[in-house]
Amino acid sequence: MNHQKGFINIVYTVVVVALLIGAGAYLTIRQINKPYISPTATTTPPGATTTPPTPPPPPAPGVCTADVKQCPNGTYVSRSGPNCTFAACPSSLPQPQFQLISMREGERESSFLLERIYTDRVTGLNFGEYPVAMEQGNPVTLRLGEVVSNGCTVTLTLTKIEGNVATFSKKTDSSQICPICLARNTLIDTPSGTIPVQDLEKGMAIWTLNRLGERISAIVVETTRTPVPPTHQVIHLVLNDGREVFVSGGHPVTNGQKVQDLLVGEVYDGSYVSSVESIPYREQATYDVLPSGETGFYWANGILLDSTLNHK
Repeated sequence: MNHQKGFINIVYTVVVVALLIGAGAYLTIRQINKPYISPTATTTPPGATTTPPTPPPPPAPGVCTADVKQCPNGTYVSRSGPNCTFAACPSSLPQPQFQLISMREGERESSFLLERIYTDRVTGLNFGEYPVAMEQGNPVTLRLGEVVSNGCTVTLTLTKIEGNVATFSKKTDSSQICPICLARNTLIDTPSGTIPVQDLEKGMAIWTLNRLGERISAIVVETTRTPVPPTHQVIHLVLNDGREVFVSGGHPVTNGQKVQDLLVGEVYDGSYVSSVESIPYREQATYDVLPSGETGFYWANGILLDSTLNHK
């Protein structure tokens, strides 16, 4: 009897141990097959909607870095716009056009009126068109290979004289800038302080911008004074932060455009454009300078501009 009770206890113990082993194995398998959830992950209850994350706010205007990019045509453009991307490079400058022109006495081509043809030379009057259109022509004598010009966009080179016909090579260069400069008394930033543009001379110190967007000291390598007609107009460019400048509409700016192409509301030189208005210019000339360095940029009344002399 005691042997039978002992046997039953052994069977009972074996069953209990087997059940414990089975339960442990089951729980282990469940843990292994359970999908991993990152400690940082969040779960969404069934039926609930998810809200997409709020995108970061766009950068505020005026915080673009000041570095510049060189374009294939050799010019430089700066960053602009709400995303501070580099402005588009200007399209390639138009190439000069050449054509042969045959002229007889009394005929005119561009600014040149041909009066007399000799065996070795011609004479005539040249009515310059730039910087101011001339009502009276200047006497000109041309020999083979010599040139007469309208003052900017057109040149005539005498190439041949044959009887009563003179042949010229005419070059038309519409990429020339004539004239598009700064108004008198525009203040230029220099290490010595601001100086009126008409008072700057070659060799004087001037601030410019290098390709890394750094303000560096340079020297004035060229200046110009361009007479303008009484009908000349300039652009009154005003930025939102109060800076303003009076400049010819065709003057280049640092993003590859011209002053007259800037739009109200556009971001330029760290501020919004408030006004671009064409007004009469009462002075007799406009002025410009070219600093040494990589870009030709300078500050006029505190506004960063390109130089017209950088595009000759």
